[in-house]
Amino acid sequence: MRKNSSFLSITIFLIGYLFCHLTLSAQSRNDNSAEVLTYDKKIEIEGKKLSVWVEISIQINNHDGQHMTQVAIPFSASNKIKDLSASIINASGNEVKKLKKRDAVDVSSISGYSLYEDDFNKVFELSYNQYPYVLKYSYSISYNGFLSIDEWTPVIALNTNTKKASLTLTTPTDFQLSIKEQNINQAIKNTEGGKVIYKWTGNYTAESIKKEVFSPPIHELIPKVSIVPLNFEYGPSGSFQSWQSYGEWLNQLSYGLHDLPESEKQVVKNLTQDLPDIESKANVLYHYLQDNIRYTNVAIGIGGMLPYPASYVAQNRYGDCKALTNYMQALLAEAGIEAFCTDVYADKVPIDIDTNFPSQQFNHVILAIPTKTDTLWLETTSNINPFGYLGTFTQNRKALLVNSSQSKIIQIPAMTNVETRRDTRIDISIQAKNKIQAQVNSKFRGDDFETLLYYMKSESKSEIDRFAKSKLPYQQSPSTITKINQETRDSQEIIVEAEMNLSDYGQQFGEAKVLNLPRLDFPKIERPTERKSPLFFPYPIHYKDEFEITIDESIKVTLSNGNDNIDSIFGSFSVTSEKINNKIILTREFIIKSGRYKPEDYTDFFEFISSINESRAKTLITLK
Repeated sequence: MRKNSSFLSITIFLIGYLFCHLTLSAQSRNDNSAEVLTYDKKIEIEGKKLSVWVEISIQINNHDGQHMTQVAIPFSASNKIKDLSASIINASGNEVKKLKKRDAVDVSSISGYSLYEDDFNKVFELSYNQYPYVLKYSYSISYNGFLSIDEWTPVIALNTNTKKASLTLTTPTDFQLSIKEQNINQAIKNTEGGKVIYKWTGNYTAESIKKEVFSPPIHELIPKVSIVPLNFEYGPSGSFQSWQSYGEWLNQLSYGLHDLPESEKQVVKNLTQDLPDIESKANVLYHYLQDNIRYTNVAIGIGGMLPYPASYVAQNRYGDCKALTNYMQALLAEAGIEAFCTDVYADKVPIDIDTNFPSQQFNHVILAIPTKTDTLWLETTSNINPFGYLGTFTQNRKALLVNSSQSKIIQIPAMTNVETRRDTRIDISIQAKNKIQAQVNSKFRGDDFETLLYYMKSESKSEIDRFAKSKLPYQQSPSTITKINQETRDSQEIIVEAEMNLSDYGQQFGEAKVLNLPRLDFPKIERPTERKSPLFFPYPIHYKDEFEITIDESIKVTLSNGNDNIDSIFGSFSVTSEKINNKIILTREFIIKSGRYKPEDYTDFFEFISSINESRAKTLITLK
């Protein structure tokens, strides 16, 4: 993956709380077991050198706060930590313990999917057994060459208050920079002794950010300051004056890296020489990539931004997203097909790229192939993705298409309702009130498809079945999965078939048995009085269920509320039905549109979902 702009920031990492990777699933309640008293960071730029000093004081109030004494400070092999010191101050204000040099160790920060990284953490733990006490520590670090100045936030951990924090930046008077301030006061700016001094102050209350369903990514909610130089020398000289200029710099990084060995050129020729068009040639080369090259992270060289040459990937048969995209681009070029690397922020819940702030806001690279009528998109890191499928990980967001002086921000197409729809047909046979069987056929698409496809390639049969059953109706009833099938490797749906015993489903009222429709696959949502965050649906949620219920002639059947329709700005819900003798044919459809909504819209959303739940509860099949 492409490293984010924070890779040059001296962000504080407390083990388990890498703030630059915080998600809404992280715990956000304030348990008062610890609090950050002060967090001060100073940055000074002199020529090509960037120097950073950090001081932090954390008060530990009880045993539950001890995790905050486990500290990991990131650095790289070429930019090492200096002047590290740490001490414990007891409740009386006395220093009772100091960090010994041998107790701070360097640990490689290689992640589980990495082969090699140039990054490390300086790790130590310094604690005390009498509460409350304060852990104080400080350090400095310098960089010769930088692409980012800082991405700073007063948030150290989501569930821990920060009482007082500051960022001070000192630059030469002629140094040009670009600043983005989010949920924080503007900097105070002064000029002293031929230097410009910017200062931001802030704090953080853990209760201000709450874990809520369908919320934007945490990066959009926390207070944050992002700072980049307008012009930089990081490898080649570059500029953040515009997206075009940044794209030109990225283009320079990959210049001359399409050096395919002759053996690979021959492979391309053999695979494509008899194929008629761009799509068929790109398809066969994509499958060749998937079948022969594996993804692994290799984060070294110019801050992890530099792709490995196509020859390296061809020889070693692995690479990261930059290397694999560059390699695939080289294969296509050999076949006479033009393609462009495209930088994107990849996540199912994507960050909204600020197009007015040219900078390194991306974490991934994909490939765009223009055709006569459309654009093909290739995710080169996946060996299971269908050809041309991006999915929830990269759809519907801004991205930077890298094309030298014509580089520009583009919009990646959004997945449609049809592309995310789960179609389920349920054939139910009621032979007696306590003898009910069902045959289920469901087509998984979108997020469900991606998850099930991953399980099919990497998990045991029991885990595959467990996930599939969790997405089918009547989840609490006994069932057996009879089929899971992706028709071809490029099919964008998986068919799941199951047999179910629904004999115990429903409620008995005297001699009558009442069946309602199964619950929708939708999480419980907060009441309006409890909600704080905006609503965010990155892609549509779409379910269509078709029931054909055949009832034995000896059973009298009635259907109530068999037709309903609810429309909203958020989506729609409908039920249609017809009863023919002792057969009921019923169709239910539920759609949530993709989009962002303000917190003040949440009450209307809650009422929309509540009305759907009420409608479902009223749709009843009564057997007598």
